[in-house]
Amino acid sequence: MPRRHLRIPITTGIPRATFQLSLEAWARVETAFGRPIPTDTRGRIEEGTRDYLQLAAMEEKAAPLTFAFEEIAATQKAAQELIERLTAIHSCKSDVHSFVGHLISQRLKLSTRWPLSDHLADLIRGLELLASALSEVDADGARQSALAETADARVERNGTAVPMSRETAKAYASAAYKAKAVAIQSGGTQQEGNAWRTWVRKLQAILKEARLPAGTSKTQKYPLFRLVNALQDELRTDRKISRRFPGALADAIYEAVRCAPKG
Repeated sequence: MPRRHLRIPITTGIPRATFQLSLEAWARVETAFGRPIPTDTRGRIEEGTRDYLQLAAMEEKAAPLTFAFEEIAATQKAAQELIERLTAIHSCKSDVHSFVGHLISQRLKLSTRWPLSDHLADLIRGLELLASALSEVDADGARQSALAETADARVERNGTAVPMSRETAKAYASAAYKAKAVAIQSGGTQQEGNAWRTWVRKLQAILKEARLPAGTSKTQKYPLFRLVNALQDELRTDRKISRRFPGALADAIYEAVRCAPKG
């Protein structure tokens, strides 16, 4: 199975999904399912399917999480460069810096500071706090720093200091990257396919609450497969949802239920 890439947890501009089956469509679904489905259960299935379509659209449009990694790294770098420039100006490193600092001091008045305070110094401190916050989630920067640290590193082997191997350096950098990546992912992620798996679990819960067959197995005859397959046939009519081979769909439904989050 190809790896599903993580995406950021925010997606805007997605219109509310619509989905409501006609009586004829429900008749087809019930025939495939093998049992009548009460009206209130139909309503819950339609609501759950609208939620699925909404989340699936969000998953598809969401930016890759790697874009956030890149933005953090670029902003961190820009903040550090600005801190260095402003520090040189504030410390009057040269006549030019002194003159530019004089021009800034005449015009920079931070509304959150006392009128006679050193506003440039306050701005630098604020930028340092920003850079520090960004460094906590700068996965790309952590990897580069780790590689730089190990460039000339030596390790002891049989009592002799030898250069750190390329593989060890890469492993060290990977660990540094993953530690920061976890901090980013703690803010939430989306992953292609999660909406579909959540939908399948929701359908099973709806069937159970309605005391309808909701079992799963690795065959293509179990009740949940028949319902999902029938609903996807109806969705495919106007939404061009890709069709899986029945065996693959049966396996995917089985795995979605088996791997449901606990609690």
